[in-house]
Amino acid sequence: MRPSTTAAIAAGALLAAAAVGGAALATAHHQPTATAAGWPQTGGPMGGMRRVTLNNETDYLTQMVPHHQEAVEAAGQLQRSGRAEMRALGASIVKTQTAEITTMKAWLATWYPGRAAASYRPMMRDLSKLSGDALDRTFLEDMIGHHMAAVMMSSRCSSI
Repeated sequence: MRPSTTAAIAAGALLAAAAVGGAALATAHHQPTATAAGWPQTGGPMGGMRRVTLNNETDYLTQMVPHHQEAVEAAGQLQRSGRAEMRALGASIVKTQTAEITTMKAWLATWYPGRAAASYRPMMRDLSKLSGDALDRTFLEDMIGHHMAAVMMSSRCSSI
């Protein structure tokens, strides 16, 4: 992967993880459970984090596009939150990650013509039927694991 590309994406993932993690610490009312290995258990469809095989830059980009799309969809649900801070967090995630999706799709089209986003297994729970504290808490719990997975993917890809 081009060093500047890797650094930019990894930095963005780290900043997003820090923002979401900080928001979670500020608003969460209970501790998430942990797996035997000590990783947070998000309770999403994945039951926590999963390992994604990345062999090259193309794998990284094709996996990261749907990963970001899931975050955008989940963050969009926060417009129904009763907390202004959560609505602002959601709007920020939608704005920044939509721009990153556009950039990554352009890179794929330019550098790897014919390669599209990979199939993706959701990591987050459906938020569409939640409201109030349940919406905010579930989003934060799931987004922490979601972003931890992105940071791990980014760090593995930078060593390819």
